[in-house]
Amino acid sequence: SSGINAEYGSGQDGGRSLLNITLSDIDCGRASDMFWSCDFMTADTGYINCDHTEDVYLVCTNDTEQYWEDQVGFYLVDIDAQLPAKGAEGLLFYRHTSSSDYGTVCDDGFNDRAADIICREMGY
Repeated sequence: SSGINAEYGSGQDGGRSLLNITLSDIDCGRASDMFWSCDFMTADTGYINCDHTEDVYLVCTNDTEQYWEDQVGFYLVDIDAQLPAKGAEGLLFYRHTSSSDYGTVCDDGFNDRAADIICREMGY
C-alpha cells in the first residue's frame, strides 16, 4: 500500500461505547483494492456476534491531512462518536449507505489489508 501506514487494535475504548456495531466479518482478499470489493456483514444483512471489546481502533498515517464531510462511509471517532483531536486515529466508525445505521466496526475478520484499504479510502 503506497505510503499508507495503518495499524489497528481492538477494544481501545474498554468496551464502553454505546454506539451500535454496524460491520463485522470483513474479509479483504488479495484482489481487493477498494472496500466494496471486500466481503463483510452489516447489521442489516445478518447477526453481528460482537461486543464493544471487539471494536476496531485504527491508526492511519501518511502525508495527507484528513478532511471531514457529513457523508456515508468510514470515520475515525472517539467513544462518543465525535471527531478526535488527532484526526488520524480512533474508533473505526461506519455510516451505512442504504440506511441510517451507523456505529462501530467489529474486529472479526479485520486484517492489515482491510486497515490499509479503509485508511486509503478515508484519504490517508
